[in-house]
Amino acid sequence: MDSAIMEREPSGPISLDERMRELEVSLITWALKASHGNKSRAAALLQMKRSTFGDRIKHCGLDRANGHEYRADEGAAPL
Repeated sequence: MDSAIMEREPSGPISLDERMRELEVSLITWALKASHGNKSRAAALLQMKRSTFGDRIKHCGLDRANGHEYRADEGAAPL
C-alpha cells in the first residue's frame, strides 16, 4: 500500500472501497505483466484459483481495459 497516503493527514474523506479497488487493479495488472499474460500463472502469483482470478479481471473491467484483451488460452500474452 502507498505509505505516503498513510503518513499524511487526510484533507477529506478517503473511500476505502475505491482504495481497495485501486490496489486490486494494481495487483492484477502486476501479476498479468509478470506472467506475460498467462492467467493461470498470474492467479498462482496471487495465490488464488484461476476461475476466481478471471472473475476479478471482469469485475475490475481489466478484460477490456487499455485496449488490451487477454486470450483465453493458458499461455497467451496480451493481444
